[in-house]
Amino acid sequence: WLETEFPDRQAVDIALPTADQFPVASRDPTERATELFQHVRTKCGLDDIGINLVAVEGQSGPPVPVSPAIASQKWSGAAGTFQLDAEGTGGNMPTITYAAESVDDPITLIATFAHELAHLQLAFSPSCPPGGEDCEEEATDFAAVWMGFGLFLSESAFVYSADNTQWGYRAQGYLNRMQLLTAMAIVAARSGQSLEPVYAAMSKHLASDLRKIDKFVATRDLDAELNAIDLFNFGVRRA
Repeated sequence: WLETEFPDRQAVDIALPTADQFPVASRDPTERATELFQHVRTKCGLDDIGINLVAVEGQSGPPVPVSPAIASQKWSGAAGTFQLDAEGTGGNMPTITYAAESVDDPITLIATFAHELAHLQLAFSPSCPPGGEDCEEEATDFAAVWMGFGLFLSESAFVYSADNTQWGYRAQGYLNRMQLLTAMAIVAARSGQSLEPVYAAMSKHLASDLRKIDKFVATRDLDAELNAIDLFNFGVRRA
């Protein structure tokens, strides 16, 4: 569906969490976030669109007590929002918000920016994604992977932490880690990209899962399988 909707988009290299790809010079939190946003925006090919970027305090959710002795911090969904705001000129200005506290976690912040910018990309789509509006967020996660940010979404999809007094986890996004890794393997295979640089840059447990998935994808005839899918059966209507 993405290839059909955006035939002019060229395959992009999978983004890696390196200083040369995401250089940040400022020590000010807001300016650091803006710098990272600009890098993500450039990689997404959306530099020519005006976007209002807003930091929101407490957007990632408060700790949730589980028992008197144990506290769990859990939160799920996206750590940002996307909306189109009407302008006085009759047009629309995209507004993206992000959790201000996520500036100290650049992997999560970049994943958030990628997801919200994927919303902007899909706003130019002539049709709804397969599954319709009910599947829009899942399609947006997949689109962010397609646009090169699968590593960041996979790393931030589920983060577990624990010490002697508390345990917690953060679940971000709409596709789980295995779905995101499978999407990465499919996108890499469709675009002829090697995943070797990705393995070296991601967590070992994710790299191990991605290797297994990539080997499985290599046994499939993706062209034949995808060409056999009739998008009309998944609710995609053409104008």
